[in-house]
Amino acid sequence: MTENRSHISSIKKIIEAINSRFDRDCDFEFFKISKYDGQSLRIYASRDFTFAHNFELIFEKVTFFKGDFEWSRNDELDLILIEEISEIPGELRFKFVLQSDGYYYSNHNHRIEIWAESIDFDPSTVYYWNKEDLKEGERVAQWVKKERGL
Repeated sequence: MTENRSHISSIKKIIEAINSRFDRDCDFEFFKISKYDGQSLRIYASRDFTFAHNFELIFEKVTFFKGDFEWSRNDELDLILIEEISEIPGELRFKFVLQSDGYYYSNHNHRIEIWAESIDFDPSTVYYWNKEDLKEGERVAQWVKKERGL
């Protein structure tokens, strides 16, 4: 039971950290699912997906996902919240909810719902081209082909 309380507290701190990064002045407006294999779910956030993404949400041990695969955020609400916690013997699951404003690939307000055991984030900027002179917190996407030297 103490282990569950510790895990719940840890998840709540991660949610607070994520929401503090997405205040009303944050310009990461667009989100899309980059990976969903039935267990892991990754969501990218960006100002403009044509050249990079600037934030990743990482869910593990996902048991349920409902929502669009691309959306824009509702900046009048917290980015993510825990709507429900399910504690059954040997299992602890969280129902995470993200709110969309309905402007990007949708014409109505809706919710993205994810049941998962854990959440984490990566605030790195990931470029979709061979950028040189990377700074701390920046990297080139794995799928970008490296240019060959002459």
